[in-house]
Amino acid sequence: MTRILAFLTFMIVGRGYALSDKQFKYSTNGPVLEHTESYEYSYAPSFLYDPVDKKYKVWTCYAREGMEGDYVSYQEADTIETLYKNWEQNRKVVFRGSGIDNSHDREHTCDPNILEVDGKFYLYYGGLTNSNVQVYGGDYTQVGVAVSSDRGKSFKRVHNGQSILEVNTEKKAGSSENEDKYDGGYGLGQPAVIKHPEDGLYYMFYTLVDPPKESIIKVIRSSDPTFPRGNQELLRKYQGHEFGGVSIDAAIDPETKEILIIVNNTDGNLIYRLDNELNIIGLFNFEFPEKTPFGEGISALTDPKKNLILNHRTGHKAITFVGAEGDVASPYENIRHVAKGLYFHEFIVESESRDLPNVVIKNNRNDCPSSYQRVAWMDVVFGTEGYGFDHGKDSWAFCSLGTRSQPKTMLKHASNDCPSGYSRVAWLGSVKVGADGFDYFDGNQNWALCSKVEKKVPLTVLKHSTKDCPKGYNRVAWLGGVHAGADGFTFESGPQNWALCTLNEKFTAGCTNPAASNYNSLAQVDDKSCIVPGCTNSSATNYNPLATSDNGSCKFSAALIKHISRSCPSGYSEVASISNIHAGADGYGYAHGPQNWRICSRSISGRSAVLLKHSSKDCSDGYARVAWLGSIIANADGFSWSNGGQDWALCSLSYGGTALITLKHASNDCASGYHRNAWLGSIHAGADGYGYAHGPQDWAFCSK
Repeated sequence: MTRILAFLTFMIVGRGYALSDKQFKYSTNGPVLEHTESYEYSYAPSFLYDPVDKKYKVWTCYAREGMEGDYVSYQEADTIETLYKNWEQNRKVVFRGSGIDNSHDREHTCDPNILEVDGKFYLYYGGLTNSNVQVYGGDYTQVGVAVSSDRGKSFKRVHNGQSILEVNTEKKAGSSENEDKYDGGYGLGQPAVIKHPEDGLYYMFYTLVDPPKESIIKVIRSSDPTFPRGNQELLRKYQGHEFGGVSIDAAIDPETKEILIIVNNTDGNLIYRLDNELNIIGLFNFEFPEKTPFGEGISALTDPKKNLILNHRTGHKAITFVGAEGDVASPYENIRHVAKGLYFHEFIVESESRDLPNVVIKNNRNDCPSSYQRVAWMDVVFGTEGYGFDHGKDSWAFCSLGTRSQPKTMLKHASNDCPSGYSRVAWLGSVKVGADGFDYFDGNQNWALCSKVEKKVPLTVLKHSTKDCPKGYNRVAWLGGVHAGADGFTFESGPQNWALCTLNEKFTAGCTNPAASNYNSLAQVDDKSCIVPGCTNSSATNYNPLATSDNGSCKFSAALIKHISRSCPSGYSEVASISNIHAGADGYGYAHGPQNWRICSRSISGRSAVLLKHSSKDCSDGYARVAWLGSIIANADGFSWSNGGQDWALCSLSYGGTALITLKHASNDCASGYHRNAWLGSIHAGADGYGYAHGPQDWAFCSK
C-alpha cells in the first residue's frame, strides 16, 4: 500500500486574501513525487511556514516496511520546491509510539496537527496500542497531546502520556442518548486545533468513526491548550455529510476572523467558512478538470498559530494545500488510506471581488451554475433569464449559495416549516415543487420560503410587485400568479405577482437613516439598528414616531381631548367627559359625525391644569375662566349626561401669568406658544371675542 502527499496550490493575485473575496479557476498541474519503497507512505499532514526559523515545515503520519506502526515524521526546507525535491533526505521521525504496555499509543502515533502557543509547538495526534490488531477487534484510536520547545523538531508527552480523548470519555462528554454508543471501529482522532479569534479559547475538531453509522465530527473547547480531561466542553456535533468528508483541518482567515474547515472528498477540495458560533456560512469548492480522489488528510498552509497565509511560488501569491492522494471514504464509511502520487494543482483568481447573489433562478435547460446548490425545482411562471410571464409555466431550478446541508435559502414543505437557523420569509401556496422529499407528481403543495439571517437581515425576501425589492436587495426574478403569505398579503388575497429579492454575498448592513446618531453612509441594507434620538412618548406634543431612543425632550400638553373609546394616557387624569360633539382629535374628524370625548388633564403641583365647572358655580380657587360653553352634555362637577345640555365654564390654571388652556375661534387658531390638540365643531361659546349670540362656531382647543 502506498500513501503519498499531494501539494495543491491555489494562486491568488492582488492585495487581500479573504476567501470570501475570491473566485478560483483551475490553472495547471505541478510536479509529481512517488515514494521509492514498495511499502512506504505519508498522509494526514500538518503544514506551516515558521517565520522564526524561516522554514516551510510539514509533519505527517509516516510508515515503511519494518516499522511497528505509523510514526510522526518531520521535514523542513527553505522553499516548497526544496521540501519535495529532497523529501527522502530531509525526513526524520520526531515522535513515535511510547513502547509502554497498555498505553494508548504504545505502537502507533499518527494524524499530527500542530499549533503554536506562547512559543511552544503543541502536537495533537491519534494513538493506538497495537497497530497490528484490526480496530474492529477492540483496539481503537485515542487522542493525545505532546509539546515541543524546539519549534517542532522533538516532542514530549503531556498528562503523563495519558490520552485526552478516548471512546468512553467521548461517550460521557456527549448526550445521554444512544447516538454516541460505540460499536467498534476506527475510534476517534483526526484532531484539528485552533485558538478562537474571539474568545481566546482552544477549539478541537475531531472525528468519531463508528461503522456502519455515519461518522461524526465534534468540537470541544478548553481554556488550556493541552485539553486536560477536566477542562473540556463539548460544543457541537456535525454529521459527516455536512462537510462532505471526515478528514479535516482547521485554520483562521486572518482578515475576516472566520474559522475555515478544509476537507477533501470525491469532488475535490472544499473550504467551509464558519461564524463564531460554528455555524456553516459559506463554501468554496475547488473543482478539478478531472475527478481527482484524495485520501486521508488535508492541510492548509498556515503560520504556526493557524492563520491562513500566502505562499509565493514562481512569483505568484498562492494559498497552498497539502494532502494525501487516493481513494476517499464516504461519510458513512471508515477512513481509508490509499495514495497514488504527489501533485501540485493551481487555481488562479478568476475574480478579485467575488460578490454573487445568494439566490439565482435558472431555467431547467441550464440548471444551477458553479458555486450554487439546487435546493428545489419549481413548476411556476418566472420572469427572468430572458423569459417573461407570457412564456407561461416552466420548470425552474431554484439555486442558492451555501452547502448542500446548509443552503442560504431553501424551500420546505408547509408541514415541516423552516428548520432552526432559518427565518420563514413567505408562504407559497398551491405550487408544484421538487424539494424536501416531494416532487411534481405530488401535485400542488404549500411551501415555506426559508432564508438564513446574516448581519440581522434575511438574505432573501419576497415582496409584492407593487413595491419591488427593498433598498440593498437585487430582484433576481418576477414570480407570477402565485398565492403567497408575504409583505402584508395572504393566500386569501388571491394570486399575485411577486419580486424575488436577494442580497449579494458581500453586503454592508447598518443604519440607513441619515437622522440617526449611528447612521452608516456605507450601509446598503437597513438592519433596524438605527438610534434616532427624540421624544418617544406618543402623548407628547413633540412626539417623533421615528425616534428609537428617548432623549428626555418630550413636551406635554396641559390638557388633551381623547375619544371616549380610549383612556387618558399615562400622566393624565380625566376631569370631564362630553357627549355628542363634532371634533377633530385623536384620529377622528368631523366626517365621523358627533362623538363622545374625554377631557384629560395633567397635574400641576397637585392640581388639574383644566376643569369643567357648571355655570352656576363658575371658576374659583386660582382658576381662570377661559371660555363659556353653551348647552353641552357633560359628566363633570356633579352633573351627568342624563342632566342634558348645560352651560359650562372652561377653567384653566395659570403658569407665569398665562392660562395653560385657551379656546380660540377657528379663524384665529392657537396663539404662539400653544398647541392645538383638537378642533371642536358647532359649539356655542363665549370666548375669543365671540358670544352665544353668534351661534354655533368651530373652535381650536389650545394647550400649553
